[in-house]
Amino acid sequence: VEGDSLRFLVSYVATPALVFNALAKLEMSGGIIALYVLAAFVCIGSYWIISYVMLRAVGLSTRTYLQPLMFGNVGNLGLPLALYATGPAGLGYASIIFVIHSVGNFTLGQAIAAGRSNWKSVLTSVNLYAAIVGLAWNYLHLPQPAWLMNTLSLVGSIVVPMMLIMLGTSLAKIKVGMFKRAFFLGLFRLAMGTSVGWAVSVLFGFTGV
Repeated sequence: VEGDSLRFLVSYVATPALVFNALAKLEMSGGIIALYVLAAFVCIGSYWIISYVMLRAVGLSTRTYLQPLMFGNVGNLGLPLALYATGPAGLGYASIIFVIHSVGNFTLGQAIAAGRSNWKSVLTSVNLYAAIVGLAWNYLHLPQPAWLMNTLSLVGSIVVPMMLIMLGTSLAKIKVGMFKRAFFLGLFRLAMGTSVGWAVSVLFGFTGV
């Protein structure tokens, strides 16, 4: 019960506050945001093609392994890494990827694994609406009252440590039945993500953060 309460607090309160705050403060034009969204879709599409070819080549089930290879842990692991490596600006960019991956995982990812999309989870995703409102707030250059932004920043500040703790507890409970296969797929996912991320960054001309 305590774990469920903590998960609810992080997922439905703190993370939306963090996402909104990061995107509302992000200093970039609407054109750059659109380009970044397109780049995120190109990455996911690349993961889909590369992973499908690899799984077919080694004889592993695409229904079982394609979804986790396409959609990495961009929440519990990605957001903290982005914040610590590149600061608030990087967190804003990472929040966009986080939302796109979440929506894609519940639609395309669920369709691959279970044969049907989970649109209910998409439509009830607080993070999706937090991202939309945050981007709109940014694009319209609406005022950012100190009391509101400071409150959201304070609430959102619990996300990074709590996500890392939740990730650790989840890993502690996982029992790996086939270590060699898990190690191979994990290594493949890291190599693919790094390669595709670098290639797409070069293709779209992304620099700096």
